[in-house]
Amino acid sequence: MICSNGVGAPTATDTVLNMGDLEDLLASGSVEVTTTGSGVQANNIDVDAPLSWSSAHALALDAYESIAVGTKVSVQDRGGPTLMTKDGGSGVVFSISGKGDAVFQNLSSQVTINGTSFILVDSVGSVLI
Repeated sequence: MICSNGVGAPTATDTVLNMGDLEDLLASGSVEVTTTGSGVQANNIDVDAPLSWSSAHALALDAYESIAVGTKVSVQDRGGPTLMTKDGGSGVVFSISGKGDAVFQNLSSQVTINGTSFILVDSVGSVLI
């Protein structure tokens, strides 16, 4: 994985980005992690290590095929994720499974999945229909 100007791109089809490095990047600005690199096409983004950030910066995950979250992701400030699956691939899935969990401390965080924005609420009963 190579990170430059807020974009992390793969250097091989099976690349690893250290979550500590990603958290450091998010502390200083918004970050995009993509599966398309210079002459390299990875398929999926797997979040397998806990991730937490406490800034208002956004994290964009842009996968050729799927994004899978199998651990805790915690957003401490107003920052939020933008998730894009099937950016050219097939067999698309966005999943949170196993020990996967997404925790937002601020309900005004922006969450976007495949171009659709979602509103965070503290309980189902607080949603007005």
